Amino acid sequence: MKYCKNCGRMLEEGAAGCPVCGCPAGMGAAYCGACGEKQIAGSAFCVHCGAPTGAVPAPRRARSRYAAAAFGIVTGAYGVHSFYLGNIGIGIAQIAITLLAYGLVIFGLLPAFAGLMLSGLWGFIDGVRILVGDIKTDAAGLPLRQWNE
Repeated sequence: MKYCKNCGRMLEEGAAGCPVCGCPAGMGAAYCGACGEKQIAGSAFCVHCGAPTGAVPAPRRARSRYAAAAFGIVTGAYGVHSFYLGNIGIGIAQIAITLLAYGLVIFGLLPAFAGLMLSGLWGFIDGVRILVGDIKTDAAGLPLRQWNE
């Protein structure tokens, strides 16, 4: 049994379209073609029966190379550029190193300048590498956008 994906009405076998709304068979995304239940917009599977809906996720826009570089240079100690590029694990590591360096400074085990250098150097270097083009993709492998894109 098939259902109209536009209005959810039952379709006869081999019908070219819905007799109620006139939508061609297989077209539409509001209702499941397998069970006729209302769909959540953009979902890949029916929440009621699990049938694939045929919905394709919207393509993600490429991230800006220069925004990532600025995040790295200015806020590199906190891993903002890594989170922006989708490298969550690296971002967490950068935050952990920063907290460790701040702790060592607070307890007097490390001079303040050395703590700042330890915490911010990795992010600063990453920012410069992004700026000059050594890092060209984000975590998903998509190329970073340039100024003119």
